[in-house]
Amino acid sequence: MINSLEININKEEKEFILERIEKILDSKINWTNSTNVLEFEETMKKITGSNYAIATSTGSTAIEASLIALGIQEGSVVYTQTLTAPPTVLSALSVGAIVVFVDSDKENFGMSLEDLKEKIDEYGTNGCVIPVHIGGYISKNIKDIVEYSHKMGMPVIEDCAHAHGSMIFDKYAGTFGDVGTFSFFLTKTLTSGEGGIIITNNAEIDRKLRMIRNYGKDSDGYHVIKGSSWRMNEFTGVVALSQIRSHNKIILEKQRIAKKYDKLLENNKYFKSLTSQEINGYYKYIIINKSNIPISYLITSMESKYNIKLPGLVYSHLCHEEPFIIGNNKVKGVMKYYKNATFLARNHLCLPIYMGLSEDSVEYIIDCLNRACEITTVNEYKVSVIIPTYNRSALLQNTLNSLCNQTLSLNEFEVIVVDDGSNDLTYNVIKKYQNNLNLKYIFKKHDGFGVANSRNMGVDLSRGEIVIFLDCGMLCSRNYVQSHYFSHKKNPNSYILGYVYGYDDYNENKDIINCNVPFSHHLLL
Repeated sequence: MINSLEININKEEKEFILERIEKILDSKINWTNSTNVLEFEETMKKITGSNYAIATSTGSTAIEASLIALGIQEGSVVYTQTLTAPPTVLSALSVGAIVVFVDSDKENFGMSLEDLKEKIDEYGTNGCVIPVHIGGYISKNIKDIVEYSHKMGMPVIEDCAHAHGSMIFDKYAGTFGDVGTFSFFLTKTLTSGEGGIIITNNAEIDRKLRMIRNYGKDSDGYHVIKGSSWRMNEFTGVVALSQIRSHNKIILEKQRIAKKYDKLLENNKYFKSLTSQEINGYYKYIIINKSNIPISYLITSMESKYNIKLPGLVYSHLCHEEPFIIGNNKVKGVMKYYKNATFLARNHLCLPIYMGLSEDSVEYIIDCLNRACEITTVNEYKVSVIIPTYNRSALLQNTLNSLCNQTLSLNEFEVIVVDDGSNDLTYNVIKKYQNNLNLKYIFKKHDGFGVANSRNMGVDLSRGEIVIFLDCGMLCSRNYVQSHYFSHKKNPNSYILGYVYGYDDYNENKDIINCNVPFSHHLLL
């Protein structure tokens, strides 16, 4: 099997690690922030061209410590992408900040400068900006993002968890903003199992960070700033040091594999590779789906039919869709529609890229991927039910309730609710049904186009063989979805128009009556 995750520690690295660990054990006391951690920091400084490097316990604590050092606190605003890992957001919430989500740049997974400007206009300049280098790809507008943020009086923290070895404009990832944070988690390009590091050129930030990772204590032992136990231990430091010493070899190997992928994907009718910068560390090799073939099907097919286990997606869920984050009142923009981020999350695939992957294996992967695309006509769901709504929470609840009791398995259909800017209790209704249906909820501004625009947006997001349009207040019999699916199987080019039973909100008795409301659905051709 070609496995997506291969961690290769060669003989030389293993000997280095074991020798250093023996010395640590013999020291009996110097197990934290000692010789190996200091050497790791110095090596990272040289590689990145930074004046300072501060090792931490994890990549997440690196972000949190950086936020504290930059004065981000209760009431501050942190702008970051919804297409990122939840720890980026959770670190901001941990210091009491308000999180505002920003859309992605469709071309490279980076932060959209245009959307950032709009969000800053709306939420103000009391805070900082965290652009994320997804997959190791540094956005070509990173300079503009930093310049604009500084113009607005806000510092920039680059989240470089994916960006070991990545460079653009002759500068290393993490050196454009005020601070750059890296993760050495198990899956990263350079790994020590856990661990993180912060780079900066600012002496005052460096001074604060060294106190913050040690409970906020200064050199005299006074606790002068908020902090915690975020030091890197020597055992982690040894493994991190062994990896950073092999930095060039690892990056060059990944570059070699990526170039082979690039060549094989030229003019591919199903996928396109992302345009890369000068040097990419390739935490992920990302390709964009140009077809309507479900990504989930391809992942399953590659493993079951061709014995190729693909890496996990960059992020299959956007942060504003995560249950914990949705329910946090310090997170803004939860109910907005992020067009580019949504497209990228649902239309990308990651290919294996690890030390030792042969060119023959790369050719085999692309060949199998093409074959999987050629033979499939499978959709993710049999049916997509699309419901536009606007300030009709009570009626929506009745419609969703009727969909919970369908004879067609809940795993075989999805429900897409497109909210045209409601200001009632619609979102509270949605939350009640998120665990009972395959439910997607899209909130957009009330733009005057109403139902038609909402339905079009729902179709764009749908992953079903057929689409059913419902309106709020329509009540579905138990076999409603299944019957319509089978009808279209018998007559694939048909459109169905008719009457449904609805719920009259103005009837004092709240009786179910025949509203003579037309409905329609059609096959996606």
